[in-house]
Amino acid sequence: MAYFDQEVSLSKMVQHIYENASVLTVINRPNLFVKELKMYLDYLKNEISAVTEEITLGQIEKWNSFKNNLLLGIGYYEDLFSATPFFESTKNKIFSQFDIYKSELISLFA
Repeated sequence: MAYFDQEVSLSKMVQHIYENASVLTVINRPNLFVKELKMYLDYLKNEISAVTEEITLGQIEKWNSFKNNLLLGIGYYEDLFSATPFFESTKNKIFSQFDIYKSELISLFA
């Protein structure tokens, strides 16, 4: 919903869904999985920066678990994108973004 900024008829939306027409005014939008990864990374950063008292062992374990789950998710999507030709035109850009967010995630715990 974030990238739809106008009301369109059902017929036009069906054309959009089946890639016969576009109803989006924003052409350069991120891949859904990349956007989701960024949202989770931002959430983790906010969680870490919101700590005002001494960091507990429980918090560290929670954040490490969250980080490991994100890294597993990135690996899963990299395998998925490698196995399907559907993302062929944007695969390099998506992998590059995954690498950037993976580095950012790892640097949070360095």
